[in-house]
Amino acid sequence: MHPAKPPSPSAARAYGRTLATVGASLVAATLGGAAANIYAWDLAPAALLGVSLAAAAVAVGTVFHARAKKGHQFDQDPHLAAQRMQAMLGGSFVAKLLFLGLGFGGLAVAGMKFDHQVAFALAFAGAALSLQLGTVLRLHGRSTRPSPTSNR
Repeated sequence: MHPAKPPSPSAARAYGRTLATVGASLVAATLGGAAANIYAWDLAPAALLGVSLAAAAVAVGTVFHARAKKGHQFDQDPHLAAQRMQAMLGGSFVAKLLFLGLGFGGLAVAGMKFDHQVAFALAFAGAALSLQLGTVLRLHGRSTRPSPTSNR
């Protein structure tokens, strides 16, 4: 059994840049929606909770993805590499479900009604998808560029 390795610096940078750009946009859109009377101001905290928990869930998912991308002795066998990638994707999915459940549980304990739960769920789904897509695109772009030491 190998000790857990921290995520690669490129994964941390990709998530950080994505969080800075997409996360700021999502928070601005959440507050802007309330300011433009698209929805009531009292729903903004639930929506911001959704955006915040989605950011935390995607951060955990990024750790799982970065660990899957790191070189490993089992990567020589495509079958074992595929199993490892499935396990990492499953871990990322479970993390999102746990954060989603945490948010709904918090809203239920706080006595929030259905409209707050809908605002939370929509914000969580949109933020998780946007942040995950941005992180994956940044990681993919970084991995497809030729390295400075390559012979190309």
